[in-house]
Amino acid sequence: MRAASSQGIGLWATGSGSNPGVQAEAASGPGVAATSSQGPAVTATGGGSNPGVSATGTGGPGVNATSTQAAAVVAGSTSGPGVQATSNGGIGVWGTTASGNPGVRGDSATGPGVMGTSQGAGVYGKGVAGVGVVGESQEYQGLVGKSATYIGIEGVSSATGYEGVLGECSQGTGVEGRSDTQQGVWGICPQGIGVAARGARGIVSEAPRAADLFGDVYVGGALLHASAGSTMDHPLDPEGRYLEHSVVESSERKNVYDGVVDLDGDGRAIVELPGWFEALNEDFRYQLTPIGAPAPDLHVGQELAGNCFAIAGGPPNRTVSWQVTGVRRDAWSRAHPLECERVKPPEELGRYLHPEEHGQPRERSSDALPEEPLPNDRGMPAELDPGPAQMT
Repeated sequence: MRAASSQGIGLWATGSGSNPGVQAEAASGPGVAATSSQGPAVTATGGGSNPGVSATGTGGPGVNATSTQAAAVVAGSTSGPGVQATSNGGIGVWGTTASGNPGVRGDSATGPGVMGTSQGAGVYGKGVAGVGVVGESQEYQGLVGKSATYIGIEGVSSATGYEGVLGECSQGTGVEGRSDTQQGVWGICPQGIGVAARGARGIVSEAPRAADLFGDVYVGGALLHASAGSTMDHPLDPEGRYLEHSVVESSERKNVYDGVVDLDGDGRAIVELPGWFEALNEDFRYQLTPIGAPAPDLHVGQELAGNCFAIAGGPPNRTVSWQVTGVRRDAWSRAHPLECERVKPPEELGRYLHPEEHGQPRERSSDALPEEPLPNDRGMPAELDPGPAQMT
């Protein structure tokens, strides 16, 4: 099927009953080829649960549409995909536009806007001055891309500051990526953000090893954790064992400082601390330990003042180990005081951070998904779900 227009829509079709707006098959070229200079190349609305456009091309794209001023393809369906295109040797849907409008736009009230299945890229979107692919859905996924051997969805943007793939969802998942052998979602941006997430929980990862981060990590808010520490190669057996250390925790934002000092002939010493010490800390605590023999009269001769404190009462010329702790008093800490005990919010009452350790089922986790299950694990009606890709 081929259509061309210099001022309006190249092809306009509406399906009734259970028929698609456009259905085309070609043995050696595109199923649908349309060109328009001022309007959409293809506009189609499907009837019932059928797509707006259903096209199959054996040697080329299922749909090949070009428009210079509007969306190349605009397809809608009340209960099925906007566009459904199949190609045995090329691209399922190819849409090109030069005016800043989408190359391909698919709208659906209850199913995927655009669904691509291919041995190569399921959906490939390239934006020269905007977003490569935008998917929106009121109830289900904005974009679903599945590929048996390559990338499900790949978005490339040539303009700095624009997203390759942008997923927005008010109640469900913005972008979901699954892979049996490679990355589920891979975001690369030389000058901007590789992957940006916004929501009640921006990113949720559940795996035996949930995340690998290479480079500096900045956390603007509170960092909550069940345990924290460091893992290193064991210094006595670096090839065969790891050594685990835990961080020091407190009910206050406490800083710890220590060192050793030699007493003078009178059993005294002055310990000098950095010039920022008292500006950062308050509520000081002291520990003194004589090295070599007891020193029952050893004590703090003068508390902290001018970023130093005095030790007195020790044996002459003895070495003393000292420790001072302080509680943070900088501007950020004062503006965000630490709440050692907090009442759980209403939506988390009766739930646990670690339910299994309390003998409770996983469903009672405070960060779990709602207990009411979706129609299936992909969050779409079963009749529209093509099933999981078979990875080889």
